Amino acid sequence: MFETAAAAETIHPATAGWQYGGCYKDDTARALQNESITATVDGGMTTEICITFCKTLGYRLAGTEAGYMCFCGDKVVDSWRVAESDCSIPCEGEPEFVCGGNLALSIWSITGRVPKAPGPKMNFTVPTLSPGQTELADFTGAVRQSRIPMTSAVWEWPADEDDLNDDDIGTEEEVPKVAFVTDAALKDMHMKPTAIDTEGMASSVRTIVFAAMDKIQRMAASEVARAKSMIDEAHTVVG
Repeated sequence: MFETAAAAETIHPATAGWQYGGCYKDDTARALQNESITATVDGGMTTEICITFCKTLGYRLAGTEAGYMCFCGDKVVDSWRVAESDCSIPCEGEPEFVCGGNLALSIWSITGRVPKAPGPKMNFTVPTLSPGQTELADFTGAVRQSRIPMTSAVWEWPADEDDLNDDDIGTEEEVPKVAFVTDAALKDMHMKPTAIDTEGMASSVRTIVFAAMDKIQRMAASEVARAKSMIDEAHTVVG
């Protein structure tokens, strides 16, 4: 559980002009990877000793750990904030205050903010599956990647003339037939250059246009005949 600002100010008051940033996870690779004090110092480690040590060397972060160690850096690497209960070891030089925990850092900075940077544990590239491979689960972070075979629609061109009937013209239905292939086959098709039959394409377009025009003409003739019939009926009634 994280502390409120008021609680942090009480338990970790501003020291040497720096503010408390929180309790952060550490490991043997170290979250603060620059300068450090890992041996017991005369009089015991204190927050002020650690801050002064890191500030003098030009670093923006100072972290105490295990009650007697001090680490410096500008960013924490492969680390994140953890519960304050993980930082519960008293400072050897001032037991009334806390200096981190076991593999846990009490971190300080000028503003109390703690910049972070991904390291090997948090920054890796997911490998790409090899051709024919469907799953890969044995790599950093135990991330699992799966590929699901799918089918894709491919339009056949030119269309068969049998498909160009009256019912197809002027409707929302697609005239070309649909074939289904797997992604692997589709990829193979994309990789191979395909010659375009321009003459066949033009012939198919002409067939479609002529069929459409024929239907339009028949529709127009039908409407003219219907109008003529209505006029004849009107003349009969009037006469």
